[in-house]
This record gives sequence, C-alpha cells and structure tokens, in this order.
Amino acid sequence: MGKLKLLFGLHCHQPVGNFEQVFQAAHENAYLPFLEVLAAHPRVKISLQYSGVLYDWFFKNQPDFLALLQKLVKRGQVEILAAGYYEPLFSLVPDEDKLGQLALTYDFVKEHFGLVPRGCWLPQSDWEPTLPKIFNQAGLEYVVLDEALFQAAGIAPKKLLGQYLTEEEGNPLAVLAVNQQLNELIPFSPVAKIIDCLKSLAKKTDDSAVVFFADGEKFGLPAGAKQKLYQENHLDQLFAAFTANQSWLQLSTMADYLEESVPLGRVYLSAAGKNNARYFLMQSDDANNLHKKMLHVSNKLRALSANKTIFGQKLHNDEVSLGKRELYQGQCGNVLLPENLSYNHLRHGVYQHLIKAERELEKISHGNKAFVELSISDINKDGQDEILVNNELLSLAIAPARGGTIYELDYKPKAFNLINVLGRAGLLVDHFLSPDATLAAFQRSGMGEISDFNTQAYLVMPRRRDDEVTLNLTGHGEVEGEPLKIEKNISLLAKQSLFTVDYEIVSQGDKPQKLWFALENNFNLLAGSAPDRYYEIKGRKIKAPSLASVGEETKISEIKLVDGWSGFTVLLNVSQPALLWRFPAEESRRAGKNEEKSFQGSVVIPSWKFTLNPGERWQVKITFKIEQ
Repeated sequence: MGKLKLLFGLHCHQPVGNFEQVFQAAHENAYLPFLEVLAAHPRVKISLQYSGVLYDWFFKNQPDFLALLQKLVKRGQVEILAAGYYEPLFSLVPDEDKLGQLALTYDFVKEHFGLVPRGCWLPQSDWEPTLPKIFNQAGLEYVVLDEALFQAAGIAPKKLLGQYLTEEEGNPLAVLAVNQQLNELIPFSPVAKIIDCLKSLAKKTDDSAVVFFADGEKFGLPAGAKQKLYQENHLDQLFAAFTANQSWLQLSTMADYLEESVPLGRVYLSAAGKNNARYFLMQSDDANNLHKKMLHVSNKLRALSANKTIFGQKLHNDEVSLGKRELYQGQCGNVLLPENLSYNHLRHGVYQHLIKAERELEKISHGNKAFVELSISDINKDGQDEILVNNELLSLAIAPARGGTIYELDYKPKAFNLINVLGRAGLLVDHFLSPDATLAAFQRSGMGEISDFNTQAYLVMPRRRDDEVTLNLTGHGEVEGEPLKIEKNISLLAKQSLFTVDYEIVSQGDKPQKLWFALENNFNLLAGSAPDRYYEIKGRKIKAPSLASVGEETKISEIKLVDGWSGFTVLLNVSQPALLWRFPAEESRRAGKNEEKSFQGSVVIPSWKFTLNPGERWQVKITFKIEQ
C-alpha cells in the first residue's frame, strides 16, 4: 500500500437575511466545537472557507472565534480559502462583480490572517469554463469542484486521486475533485469504516491525494450530530485515527499539496447542466425577477462609478463604495436555489440590500433633491419592455406585457419590496368573475375567472407633467365573448409615498353586460400570524385580523395592512365601496413524509358588480399609500 494525502476541507456559510438564532445555533453547535476539537489535534491540517456573511457576523458577535481561527492559521494547521465574499453564484454575476467579491475576501483574509488565499470554493460547484481567466486575475491558483463534473468530462473516479489542470485563453487553473464516497462517510460513519475507505484509495505511488470537502454545518447542526460528534467524542476519535495512521496517511492543506505535486493531466470541464445556476432562472419567474433586479442595480452602479466630478470626488467615491457593498450582499446566491426560494426572509434580505444599493446610487444622481422619473427597458430579459417609475420614496416596476401589473413595489425608507410574493403576479391584476364565483373557490384554484385580461399585453403611453409621471395602460379583451376595454392610469408624484390608479372600463360590444370586476393585489409583510402584523378597517372590528386570515367584507372603502415590526402601514383606498376578499398566498412543500404550507403573502381583492350598456363607461380610483 502506498501513501495517501487527505485534503480535508470545510465550507461554512449562512445566507444573507437569515435569522440571528440560526447564526447563533450554527456557531454554538458546529463552527466553534469543530475548531476546538481541531485545536487539540495539531497534526491534522485542513483547509477552511468561511463566507463574508459569517466573517461579518463573527467580527461583530464572536471575536473570540476569529481569534481561535487566527491561532490555528498562525501555527500552519489551517489554510483559508477564498470565495465570493457574500457567496454569489459566479455564473450569475458580471465579471467585474466576481472580481470585486473576490477582492473583498482577499482583503479580509490578508488583514485578519496575514496570508493570501490561493484556492477557491465554488458554491453549488457552479462552474463555467471561463472562470480560470477570472481566477487568474484574482490571483487564485486552484478551485475545488464536485467529482461529477470530472466524470462528465470522461475521467473515471479511480483517476481522480490528484490535481488536474485546466485553462481559459492560456490562463491556467488547478482543479481538485471532491470524493463523493468519502463525503458520504465523513463524519458520522464508524471511524474504522472511514479508515478502511481511505486505505482502499491509497495507491502504490506516494503522491496520490483524495479530497473531502463538505458544509461545516454538517458538523453539528443535523439532529443528533452535536451529541455524536462532540459529546460522544466521535470527531476527536476520527482525528486521532488520522494521526495514528500517519505512516501511510498524511493530512495536508490543499495549497501545500499543490506545491508538492504535479498535475495528473489536462481537463476541460463543462458547465453543470441542470445544476447550473442559469437553469434555476428558467424554472421560476420569481428567481429571474430577483436576479435581473440585481443585474439592473449592478449596471447602474457601474455606469455611475465611471462618472467623475469636479466637486466632492471623495463623497462620490464613498457613496459608490457603499452602494457596491450593498449590491454585493444582494448577490448572495442561496435564495435563487429551488430549495431556498420559498423562504420569505431570504428573498427579503436580498431585496433589502439591492434597494439600499439603489438608494446610495440615487444620492449620486439626485443628491437630496426631490425627483420623479420613468424609464423603459427589458429589465427581465424576456423580450418585452418593463417600466420603472421612481421617486425618492417609492419604486414601481410595471409589466405591460403581463396585464399591466406592478410586479415590484419598493418602499425605500425601509428598503422593503412590499409585493415579494412567490408565485403571484403583484398588484393590479385584472379579473372578471362569473356570477357564482366564491372566495373559497378563487382562493383554492382561481376558479371563477371568465376573462383573459391578466394574460393580455397592455398598450402603454407615458406622460410627464412637472413633478408627476403618469403611465396610461390600455388592455383589450373579452368577457364571455363580449369585447371590453380597460384603461388604467398609474400616477406618481415627487415627494409622495403614494400612487394612484384611475380605472376606466368601457363596453365595446353591442349587448348590455353584467360585470363583476375584481382587482387582485398581493402584499408580503413577511409574517402571516405575527401579532404585530394585521389588517385594520376603520370603524370595523375584524374577528380574525392576522395577515394570514381569510375573510369577506362588504361596502369597504379602505383597508390597512399594518407592519408594527418594520414600522409602516400599507393603505388601500377605493373611491367606490367594494366587496373585499382577503386570504393568504401559500406554497406547499414536502417536509419528510408530510406536506407543509408556508406563508408567502396576503391577497387583497376589492371587487365591484355593475352593468354596462353598449359604449358605457365605469370608473374607480385606487390609492395606495405607505406611511410610517
């Protein structure tokens, strides 16, 4: 039996926007006890990667953890790897931002650990063939990837016991494959079984190496993990076994191994197929909207960064720097993954930083002056133009091609996207209902809809007057075969945290029409059953006022959604008394053998019944107001 080098590595990360108690639990149950056991085994060398989200949290909340990590680095036991500071999926961010994220990590590691990171961990093994060029520019020498990428390139598992070399435009990069068999065994399998596996991998040559690389949270957070690993000393026994077998097993950092070895060959790896992050954008409009919001902010920042100013260049640079830091936090890629997208707080956390980044950029472009502006472009990259209407307090993103709906509404003072509701269209979703429609049926499956307006492309005409912009949207459709026209005029003034919508419905048929017009609006204040978030109707007592409640009210002119936690209220006022439905938007997901429903938002639908003779018009004015 030959000698084998074990390249043992861990990746540790918590998403932007995750709950404080999750950070604390991960630190107490996994991050800290792992380092304490490692410190007791000085001959066990490993490579560690922490995201900048965790570095920021450790620096603020657990400086003793950083001090222990610094001690292990100083004695040569731990190598620190790089990644994008706020854990972006590199395939989804511009090259300039890739380099910016890596530079933040480089600077932090150099300042706090006195070394320069040489290797990189890629979340989700989100590999693309162009990355070697980027990593070369960032000064990195190697990257750790799933072995499936190598197998897809035709390399058998038994030939993956070492480094390979790839390149892009002549820029070389060493690539290391994580051994899946070892990842399945460590840390919970019996120590003897893990050692036997390593023996089976040892070759007669002395330069073979195997990579173990796993999430650090695995070492303490799963049920029973802390007890087995630390209270029953399983991890201590595993590290002791590594040391006891040092006659043929050597633990090495990845950087040390690369200095002592030569590549096994040249390889060109393809992007990760269905695991490639771009595939996620194909599956979900919500993920795509969030990603394209990020790109929109990144493009704005890049344009403003290039501007020079005769006066206040330092202030300009400081504002750009603040905007860039917020943008980078808004690039945290976890939320785009299918298993995470349904978590309200993660989507909110990313949106929050992107909105803050935009606010910093508006300081550059508008200073402290009041403004209102309108821009048109294909933000979502779906081949159809979207429209942004902004003032210093609100930002509305409108999709004329999808029924003239508002699909994003940002309240800037709180950096809050109010309609971040998974799987629903947003505000101003136009419906015509059948006479026998019921709240229960509509909530369950949208039953009762008898028109096609919410799938139609609306014609758009923007208008500007002094400090006001108005967007005229016109839709043509049918209700039970009879033609009908909808006009809605969305108006936003400077200095106002409200906007108005004037509706006009015009009969274009030759018969009288009995109509039931319903206006769907989806809000997300993050919690459905929290006591500090609830509905309020002036002059009425709502029996169940929570934002996850179901109810029907008649003759309503105004309803509020109160967010006591964030400190603001959303008011919806209608000029004609309406029948009002409310119910929660929920998403079902599997939790083991059970199905769980997660709260995604609150659906508020005012509706009106009226008759139109040929050529007649019906009108209503809607006011949306956000106030602290």
